Amino acid sequence: MVRAAIVLALCMPFTAATGASALLLEKAIGSAYGLPENIVSTRCVIYDSGRMKITYQTAGLSSTREIALTLNASDLKAVINDAASGEISEEVYPADVPSEIYTAYQRRGKVPVLLLELKSDSGRKRVNKAQSATRLRNFMDVNCGIALPAPK
Repeated sequence: MVRAAIVLALCMPFTAATGASALLLEKAIGSAYGLPENIVSTRCVIYDSGRMKITYQTAGLSSTREIALTLNASDLKAVINDAASGEISEEVYPADVPSEIYTAYQRRGKVPVLLLELKSDSGRKRVNKAQSATRLRNFMDVNCGIALPAPK
C-alpha cells in the first residue's frame, strides 16, 4: 500500500511553483516492494531555466538539493519535439523490481512525452524508440547522477 502511494507520486508531474521556468525533463525512480522503512524514491527535474532539483525520500524522511545547470533550452526543446513523434513499444516487465520513469515535457511543462516507463506494479515496460528519446534519457542520467542500467 505504501509502495503504491510512492509509485503514484512518481508518476505525477512535479507541479511546484517555478516562477517563469517551465519543466522540461523528469526522471523518477522508486524501489520495489518491501517494508515501509526500506522503500526509497528519487525524483530529478530539470527546468528550461537550467535549474535542476533532486528530491530523495525514504521512510517519511526527505531531502532536496538544487543545482544550477548551464544548458541550451532551445536545443533541448527541439530534441523533445522530435522524441514526441517516437514509436512506443510495450512489453511485460517483472514485478518486485524498481520502477523507473523518464518523461520530457512540451508546451511549458503541460504536455508529457513518454521516454521510458518501467513499472513493476503494472508489470509494464514502455519505451520510446526514437533516437532523440535515448539522447534525453542519457542527458538525464549524466546530470541527475542516478542512472540505472539501460533497458534491454
